[in-house]
Amino acid sequence: WWGLVKIDMDVVAGKIGWESDVWDCYVNHYEDYTWDEIEEWGLKKAFKRLGFDREKWANASFATLRDGSKWDDLSEKEQWAADQICYVRGSWEVKALNEW
Repeated sequence: WWGLVKIDMDVVAGKIGWESDVWDCYVNHYEDYTWDEIEEWGLKKAFKRLGFDREKWANASFATLRDGSKWDDLSEKEQWAADQICYVRGSWEVKALNEW
C-alpha cells in the first residue's frame, strides 16, 4: 500500500530538522545533481576520487558509483571521498539499518 501513500518528503525532512542539502547528501548522495552542481557544491574532488568525471557522471547509472564494492576494498582516499558525499560503511554496502 505504500504506492497509495502520498508523502511530501520536503515536509517530512523539515519536521526532523533536515534542510535540503542534508537530504541531498545523506539520502540521495547527490544522485540528482548535474556535474555543474557537483562543482558548485565543491564535491568534484570527491566524485573524481571515486572515478567520475563530467562524461561518466552524465552517462552512468548511480549504482555504478558503489559497483558492489565493500567499504574495506576502498583505499583511504576513496573512503574519504565517499565520506564527503555522506556514505558510511553501512550505506556504501547497502545494508539495512538494523544490520549496521
